[in-house]
Amino acid sequence: MKTLPLGSSNISSSRLIYGCMRILGDNSAQDRAKGKRAIQTALEVVTTILIMLTFMVAVRVKAYLVNY
Repeated sequence: MKTLPLGSSNISSSRLIYGCMRILGDNSAQDRAKGKRAIQTALEVVTTILIMLTFMVAVRVKAYLVNY
């Protein structure tokens, strides 16, 4: 896992965590609301993709079983 130094301190963090920390921007109410919307949108996209994949697998399994 790659890490990045945090500012000029001796502390380092993974790039993933550092990216998550930055989603709140300057920590103002407006930036926190934007960060929450971004996370909600990402979760909705992932949920949609998982539902689509589940449906696609079900269709393939059904087709396999019919032809078996």
